[in-house]
Amino acid sequence: MPNLLFGDTLKEMSQHLTFLLTSLLFALSTLPAQAAEVTQVKNGRAMLDLSGDMESTQEGDTVFATDADGKRKAILTVQKVKGTKAIAVVTKGTAEAGYGLAPRGGKKSMSRAVRADDAQDGDESARGDSYYKSLRKSSGRAYGILGGFQQTAMAVTFKTTGATTTSTANLKGSSFGVTGFYDHPLASRFFFRGIVGYEQLSASASCVNGNDTTCSFTASALSFYGQAKYNYMESNSMRGWLGAGFGFLYFMGKSSNVIDTAQLSSNQIYQLATGLEFPLRGKAFIPVTLEYGMYPASDTVKNASAMVLRAGYAWNF
Repeated sequence: MPNLLFGDTLKEMSQHLTFLLTSLLFALSTLPAQAAEVTQVKNGRAMLDLSGDMESTQEGDTVFATDADGKRKAILTVQKVKGTKAIAVVTKGTAEAGYGLAPRGGKKSMSRAVRADDAQDGDESARGDSYYKSLRKSSGRAYGILGGFQQTAMAVTFKTTGATTTSTANLKGSSFGVTGFYDHPLASRFFFRGIVGYEQLSASASCVNGNDTTCSFTASALSFYGQAKYNYMESNSMRGWLGAGFGFLYFMGKSSNVIDTAQLSSNQIYQLATGLEFPLRGKAFIPVTLEYGMYPASDTVKNASAMVLRAGYAWNF
């Protein structure tokens, strides 16, 4: 993999990045619209997702909470709206997380009990914002640790030992790694994820190279990634996201009988990623990610790529 970092393929890097971004935009454009629903209920108040045909809902409006069969189970009075999220009071019936929302029409003043409760708690706006932030876990910063399983593939062209001819071997292999990440909110549903980790790369193939019958490449590296994430799905039980990113690998140890590792000190990688996050009690959640990465090509290494599955444990704060 000589000169893999500084390969003569700036144009090819641009093509890779264009492919990643185009794929991401296409995936986003094909996502179905999210239905309005009750995402959480606590102490007589409910967190609402107004995505879809309920986005015109305003403060003071009353709406129905409906079960899976469309039956009306509760009446909710909307107290605060912030984008597609809202806080409502359960004024009649019983609401549960996962219930759908339907317009009721008209506005309804808050009951004396609700007004008294708000007066006791203090300014309604401050209370609403605090409650909003405590419910919407995905709106805050987060950090976590991930274990990863990686599949690496590359096509290597090399000169056979003792000969002047060249040969090509398609190397493949699997390896493991561990990474830590930090998520920072940029805008509604948009996040930046920074990742630092220790990863191993391993790939081999049967070949004839002098006395060797196996062509191989192994390395260990410190990795640094930056990813832009978009949460396309947010519910009480799961969050889903898509993203794209860029990373650097700094090699600590490397070995190969077909690649001049003396010229290999670091590398770049372009990524397309997706993931699911499963909230737990409190502020913890389980993150699962799938990443596809492409390395820039060099004179001797082509079509180098990596598919990585990661899972771990994380916290919001």
